[in-house]
Amino acid sequence: MKYLFQLLLFTLLLPQLGISTASTHAQYRVVRQLGELNGVALGCRHIEQTRRMKRAMVEYLPKIKALGDLFDQASHERFLSLSQEGSSAR
Repeated sequence: MKYLFQLLLFTLLLPQLGISTASTHAQYRVVRQLGELNGVALGCRHIEQTRRMKRAMVEYLPKIKALGDLFDQASHERFLSLSQEGSSAR
């Protein structure tokens, strides 16, 4: 439940960050955290939440390949770590 709350919080706050079109460390940090939450949502089968996160990224961040790659990598790593830990969604 804690992860779901974090997921919802990041999805709601992303537009409020006022991120400019230039890539910044803040963007990378937010994208990485969003990717990690996406991995948790995938592991818990919260598919609608994953869609919301991807929509938020497309809508509020610049279309830069590095950001998309970082999101995918963070999602994949978190999903695998949950699988290896044997953690389940609660």
